[in-house]
Amino acid sequence: MIIHVGLAHIFKVDADTTIISITALTYSPPFVPAVAGALKNKEVIISGLTIGILGYAFGTYLGIFVGTILK
Repeated sequence: MIIHVGLAHIFKVDADTTIISITALTYSPPFVPAVAGALKNKEVIISGLTIGILGYAFGTYLGIFVGTILK
């Protein structure tokens, strides 16, 4: 998360998007609407869901790749 926040600061990503992306990648996409509601910013829901789904996809293929290498 420290690297994530550091890169968000370098690339000047707003705080709400950073919080939503951390939530989506750490917990999962179903938690994104709840956090967006708490932030009172419904505009970040789509980006949060997209980031979470992409995280699942990349994580799945990365896990298969690492498992194949270690086998």
